[in-house]
Order: sequence, then C-alpha cells, then structure tokens
Amino acid sequence: WGALSGGANGVVNSVIEYNGDLVVAGSFTTPGRNIAKYNGTRWDTLGSGITDTVFALAIYNNKLIAVGAFDTAGGIICNNIAQWDGTSWSPMGLGTDSTILTVETAGAFLIIGGKFTTAGGVSCSHLARWQDSSWSAMGLGVNGNVYALEKFGNGLIIGGSFTMAGADTVNRIVRFDLDSGTYTPLGTGMDSNNVYALSSFQGVVYAGGDFI
Repeated sequence: WGALSGGANGVVNSVIEYNGDLVVAGSFTTPGRNIAKYNGTRWDTLGSGITDTVFALAIYNNKLIAVGAFDTAGGIICNNIAQWDGTSWSPMGLGTDSTILTVETAGAFLIIGGKFTTAGGVSCSHLARWQDSSWSAMGLGVNGNVYALEKFGNGLIIGGSFTMAGADTVNRIVRFDLDSGTYTPLGTGMDSNNVYALSSFQGVVYAGGDFI
C-alpha cells in the first residue's frame, strides 16, 4: 500500500476513474470540498466542490455524476445529484427531495436509488431513472431505502432495506426488467437486515450486507 499525497481529512465513500484521473468523494474538506481528483502525483479540485456529503459516483454520457445529500455543486443548486463535464458543474433537472445513496448506468439510462420519494417532481418511491433530460419512475418502486444497484443482463439488481416492490414481497433484494418495467423477486430474498453492496462475476450476482 502507498499513500496518495496525504489523502483526505475525512470519510471517502466512493472512488472512480474519470478522464485519466482518480476521483474520490465523500465527506471531507481537504484536498477538496467533498470531492477531489488525483492524477498520480498531486491532488486538484473540481471547481469549488460540493456543499455536503457525496455517497456515490458514476460516468454517464462522458460526464462525472455525483450523488449524495447536498444542495449545491460549484455554487449551482442541484438537489442531491450533479454532473461534471470536466470544467463545470450543472444540475440534472430538479434533482430529488432527499438523499441519493447509489447510482448506476444501464444502457441509455442513469438510475439512482436512495431515501428520496420524488425525482424531478415525479413520485418515484426510492428509485428513478434519467433519460433525455428528464426523470421517470421505475414502476411502483420499493418501500424502503435503496443502497446498491448492479446492472445484470437486461435487468437491474436492486438491494436495500425494503421488503416490498410494488405489491410483491421481495425482502431487501429484487430484479427490475429494463425492457418490461416489471419487478421479480430473487428467491425469498434476505432473512434479516440490509443489502449494502452488489456485484456480478462470471454470470453470478453477489450481495453483501449485514444480513444473516
């Protein structure tokens, strides 16, 4: 292991590569305001940074997407989600009414999950997708927080603290079909507690959390 020029003075929640730099984000004031980039030698800021905690990062349409619990990025009102084009920050519609905890790309869609119940003024129950400059709901959504998203085939695996997707019992993990817009349980789900992380490897989905 080796240090990255002093690191950050607070919590780092997410790291991603963007335009040849390593971007880190979380809750810190140094080397930037809750987000910064490292070029292999030194740190630099992304504009004036983001006002509060960033929980996740993604790349969508060649832009860096930051989501979390913040009001502004680069001095621009953005309500929990903002995009960086390499030069400046800009909002994505009206954003959400509460915290976004995770973000994922799936084909033409950018998908977010979290504590929110509206995105762009549209009722969406913890899940929403962005395409063509507007937000839309993903069916009836789920009845609790979404902590993790993972693209898998033509579907999306969703993990969190929820127990229902629409009228179906799903117990903290569910699959959403991107073509039909329907939810499908993954067996009986998790017996207790939350799913916080998802990944796929050799055609298998893996879930991690504090469940037993």
